[in-house]
Amino acid sequence: QGKAVVAMVIRLQPLPDELDRSYLGALMRVNALATEEELRTSLARLDDSGSLPWRRNPTLKLLSVAADMDLIGFVKNHTTLPLRRSITSYMPGLAHGCSSNLVLLHVSGKRSCREGAYLCQDCVWEDVDFHGRSYWRRAHQLPGVYWCAKHRAPLSVAKDEQAFLLPPSQVVGQASRLDSQWIETLQRHPAVGRFLDLCDILMDRPQAFPVVAARDALRVAARQYGFRTYATKGESACKDPLLSDALVEAFPADWLSQLIPGLPAKAKGTIWHQVDGVLWTATSASAAVNYLLAFAVLFESATTAVQAIGAAIAVPRPATRHRRNRVSDSVAREAYVEAKGSH
Repeated sequence: QGKAVVAMVIRLQPLPDELDRSYLGALMRVNALATEEELRTSLARLDDSGSLPWRRNPTLKLLSVAADMDLIGFVKNHTTLPLRRSITSYMPGLAHGCSSNLVLLHVSGKRSCREGAYLCQDCVWEDVDFHGRSYWRRAHQLPGVYWCAKHRAPLSVAKDEQAFLLPPSQVVGQASRLDSQWIETLQRHPAVGRFLDLCDILMDRPQAFPVVAARDALRVAARQYGFRTYATKGESACKDPLLSDALVEAFPADWLSQLIPGLPAKAKGTIWHQVDGVLWTATSASAAVNYLLAFAVLFESATTAVQAIGAAIAVPRPATRHRRNRVSDSVAREAYVEAKGSH
């Protein structure tokens, strides 16, 4: 009586390149907890943050506490956010996982890059022998990745993403192994290789590239090929060469359709705004994957593509002046009454 009850949480060290949800599942198992909410409640007691709302105390922040890592380091090494946010118009200068924008981590921190849970059968049993437990590797969950870079073997996929909360050794028997001949074809494809190299580079960056710089770098390269670099309202077909058509020609259709469903089947000459728009939009209207596919087609290597973005950032931009139209309260009130309350 009268003594405070101290909650005990068994903590684990996240394994190399372990996906956030894999680590979450491991913590749940070792602490005999059935749901993520129960784990959140237990972890929140570690730093006395249990009274904070979820948007200010996201699961990734709690996992970083359990891992005894700073939040930026945990996000950079154990989530796919650095790739999903690799090219953005929303606060690109902010480091991935910065605590000044916890709402972003709450909304999209643990979001998947694609459907399904992917594993390498060879990695599973090697991890059990070496680490004592199997785990889901982040590198296997990236878009366009269908083989293990270490073993050069096809990945296997479990359709239910709840599998991430289980050890892969418990799932491997039900996972479907991808076709080895298809994988061998992809491994020899140069454009696919450039795309995957770009993913690797951007996953290691501490912050995003501004979407305007990515657009400008792409436009310079696209003009050399004569591609359409501007939008026209109400136009669905175009006589100028289109970037979207170049992507369809450059990548294997069955691989590309996994990243941008429907694109390989589009009519040639028809604008696909998701893709062609990366050459003229100044906001993140498209997913980062679309930009990376474009860079993989327009540049000879991932390194030259990244250098082109850096060069675009270095170009000074003219300052824009915005004129403010001031309307007095009396004028606004008179207009509102005259319109009979219609905004």
